[in-house]
Amino acid sequence: MPFFETHEFPIYFENLEIVREEALRAGIPFWQIILSCALFNYRDPTLADLRYGVYTTLAYGGQALAYYTYWTHDDASFREGPIDKYGARTPMFKVIQQLNLEMQALGPWLNKLTSTRVAHWPEAPIGARLLDGEGIVAEVSGGSVVVGEFESQDGEPWVMVANTDRSASAFITLRLRTPYKQIAEVSRSSGQLRPIARDQGVNAAFGYEDGMVVRFWLAPADGRLMRLY
Repeated sequence: MPFFETHEFPIYFENLEIVREEALRAGIPFWQIILSCALFNYRDPTLADLRYGVYTTLAYGGQALAYYTYWTHDDASFREGPIDKYGARTPMFKVIQQLNLEMQALGPWLNKLTSTRVAHWPEAPIGARLLDGEGIVAEVSGGSVVVGEFESQDGEPWVMVANTDRSASAFITLRLRTPYKQIAEVSRSSGQLRPIARDQGVNAAFGYEDGMVVRFWLAPADGRLMRLY
């Protein structure tokens, strides 16, 4: 997942669409390799760049992540990987360490889920799908997001929402079409299910006749994994 000095990879989501479909068809997991250093005309990735790669991949049903490269090679203009060419940790090491800790919390849940639907709002990138309201997520507002829907082995629905804006937070409102009346999120620090708080303890979910509305903040390039029950 590279970002260039002058532009961005235009078919990133188109590639994710293809890989997701083929992985589901074959019944195998897929993984994403995220660029963690600069080289050639690829620019230095930021924390938001890496979070973007991680959480968009998870929304598409990816079940493994790797970073290229760990050691900064002393050739081909490689620079500022997690471990520099002298063996010392760079600031990128801390970024990846934090993301890996989050994945350790989310992974045990995500690896038991099957991706059932993925869509973007309010615009669909090249090769991607626009949210059509036919899934669990009937409507979404408040930001630019990719929405992944999942199913557990017991048939319970799960939803992941990732903010595709790498510079601005978003106050997201989801209108869910579901008979379930409760929703919880996976804490990225403990890995435990917890109520979704809109802001310091304010309830985020409200039920109505055929579903619920959930409101919450997403930091730039951030994501939430939620279970309906």
